[in-house]
Amino acid sequence: MEHIWSVLCRSQIVDRERNNLSLIDIIEQINFGVKKEIDHVPVQLYLVSMWWRTDRDVSESGYERFEILDPNGEILFTAPKIQIDLTAHTRSRAVIEVSGLPFTTNGIYRFVIQLAINEETEWMNLVSVPLEINREIIPDITS
Repeated sequence: MEHIWSVLCRSQIVDRERNNLSLIDIIEQINFGVKKEIDHVPVQLYLVSMWWRTDRDVSESGYERFEILDPNGEILFTAPKIQIDLTAHTRSRAVIEVSGLPFTTNGIYRFVIQLAINEETEWMNLVSVPLEINREIIPDITS
């Protein structure tokens, strides 16, 4: 199976009549201010991936998951696997809701898309989707 693309967005709309997908508010960067240190970013996103059969006439299936790496390359989160089923159709979209992001420091976080052909094979890193996150501490000016 072939990974075509993955993107982070705030929402998505499926046109069931035409089997098309509209991605709304593609996310490349998040800037936010807080009054204290935090260890997560309270945001809701969707990680959307497109998969195609390697050979149009041959059914395939496998598993996708993703890991979130911080700017230092540390794995902060590993998502549960989801099945990609290309037996009945030649392509498939995987839409994964991401509620809240772990946060360690300002910089570029990576959503590493991984594939396993079956339950026994090792996970292969395919691509990473970068997301820049910048936090600013806002001083408390109340006295």
